Amino acid sequence: MNTLKSVGEKLFKTELANHKVDLALTDEINSEIQKYKGLKGNVEKAKSKAQDGLIAYADNVRVAYQNANNAVEMINELEKKAKDLGLGDTGYGGYKKELSAKANEYKKLFSSVDSLAKSL
Repeated sequence: MNTLKSVGEKLFKTELANHKVDLALTDEINSEIQKYKGLKGNVEKAKSKAQDGLIAYADNVRVAYQNANNAVEMINELEKKAKDLGLGDTGYGGYKKELSAKANEYKKLFSSVDSLAKSL
């Protein structure tokens, strides 16, 4: 009987220990779930801020592109009129080159930023 009692006690202790481990694991899982839920909200807020920032940035790039492009068109018009009048160099050739390069850069940048904003 002592052997049976001893085995019974060991089994009871083992079962009790297993339940403690299960409860501890459940507590840890629940803790991680709560952390996830808290961070999920933060991730969504950060994502929204990032999208807003990218949209604002894209808007500024678009305006800069339009301004550079408009300036190039105006310089082209000025050069044409100067040529028609038989005048020499307008002095805007360097600006035209720089603005054309910037307009191309802004166009590519706008496309990239717009794609990035949409992918969020």
